[in-house]
This record gives sequence, C-alpha cells and structure tokens, in this order.
Amino acid sequence: MARPDVPHWRLRKITAADFEWAFELHKAAMGEYVERTWGWDEDFQRQFFADAFERQPRQVIQVAGQDVGVLVTDERHGDLYLGLIELLPAWQGRGLGTDILRWLIRRAADAGKTLSLHVLKTNVRAAALYQREGLRVVDSEEVKLLMRTSPSGARTAPSA
Repeated sequence: MARPDVPHWRLRKITAADFEWAFELHKAAMGEYVERTWGWDEDFQRQFFADAFERQPRQVIQVAGQDVGVLVTDERHGDLYLGLIELLPAWQGRGLGTDILRWLIRRAADAGKTLSLHVLKTNVRAAALYQREGLRVVDSEEVKLLMRTSPSGARTAPSA
C-alpha cells in the first residue's frame, strides 16, 4: 500500500539534453558501489555510461516537475527486467524507490511476468530493499546477485 508521505511521481522519456545530469546522478547514486567493486575511472565510466545511454531506453523520474531519478526497464519474454533505478541522494530513503519498485512488481504480476534485476553485492542497502519487497536471490555472480519475484504472484503494489 502506498505510504501517504511518498510524493506522487511520474515518468518522462529521457533526452540527449539530460545526459550530463543523468551521468552526475549515476555518480551520486552508484559511484560508491562502483568504486568498491571495480574502482572508479572517470573516463571509462563516462564512456560506459554513454554507450548504455544510447542502448537502453531510460525514463526520468519526476516529482512535482523536478527530475529526481532515472529508471531503466526491459520487457522480456516472461520477465520485466529492472535494469536501473537511481535516485538523487536527497530522494533516497524517503519511500520513493520502494513505491516505484512496488509499482514495477505489480506491473510484472499483472502481465503474468516476474520482475528480475541484478544488484551489486556491495549495494547491501538496495539488496535488502529488494528482499523486503519479495525478490529472492536466484543466482550469485562474481560481483552481482540476480534477484527475481516468484512467478506465482508478487506482493500487491500501488499503481502510479
């Protein structure tokens, strides 16, 4: 159920003009985990981000017209894959990410799909959130965990 203190959010398509903002968001949201996993090389990370920016359709998460995060999803056969959810640090820990995750779980379940994602092992806070919301570790890779909802149904989640 939606928490009354979580603001209403919406999604908009990302544009090329959002690139620098999105890269800075990526550094703020994921830099610590990337640094602990592989080390942060600015040039490499910028190129890696630019390649993914062009390949993966992204959406900007907005609250009251303010850009506060980025979401990447991929509809796959039998699966909705959460490729990325990043929020500005000021929006982390306020229930917004949980609300979006619940919406995605509901969207997947309504389509008869599972929701799956990869999370860096160093990002224990995110992994704990995903577990609280019903995702389970189904595979452990060198630096990431693959997590998935059960195919028989996920928790009830609010719609956006």
